[in-house]
Amino acid sequence: MRAISLFIVFLILVSASDAQVVTELKKLGTKKKLALDSSGWKHTGLFVLTVNQSSQSGISSGAESFLLGMNTILNKAVHHKKGKYTFDSYLDLELGLVYASSYKKFRKTTDRFDLTLEFDHAIGKNKHFTYGLLGNINTQLFPGYTYLSDYHLKASNILSPGKALLSFGVDYKKVKDKSYFSIFVTPATIRWVTKLDRYFYPNYKFGVDSFHKVYT
Repeated sequence: MRAISLFIVFLILVSASDAQVVTELKKLGTKKKLALDSSGWKHTGLFVLTVNQSSQSGISSGAESFLLGMNTILNKAVHHKKGKYTFDSYLDLELGLVYASSYKKFRKTTDRFDLTLEFDHAIGKNKHFTYGLLGNINTQLFPGYTYLSDYHLKASNILSPGKALLSFGVDYKKVKDKSYFSIFVTPATIRWVTKLDRYFYPNYKFGVDSFHKVYT
């Protein structure tokens, strides 16, 4: 499905944080939409698991004699319609691990959690115009580390950093079999950046001040 999305965001102040909000709204607009002609539920999803392994002998210094990597991707979408109300949710999960002979344990290579929720209500009898709420949460699920030669430092954790976005607006949608067009006008958008892990609390990190857990 070819998707064309146009976002018009009314912002009083133009700053780097506002530009980030616009960028994240554009990403949400690229998600694949489904048109439900009648009340009911529609579920779609994708699960991918890949495993790769390599081993070699007579290697030079610094090379790995054994490597094992695993990566899994889960995409799930749920669509619901009842009367003038519609609900859409999108869940994207990705986790990657690698095991090497040099450190003899699994290390995380990829960790992504992204959840988008959209609630809409039709305006009058027009099926193309709706108003509603759009929300998104983006973070990772497990601790991440920066590995040095003889020790490692925690670099991230669940909701550290975390990004949450809530937007109210009016949406114009036109869905066909092979195309999707949307114009989303939002007069109010709120964005939070979180740093909830106690390890990072005393320090300025992820754009959140020291001794603070949330930046808006």
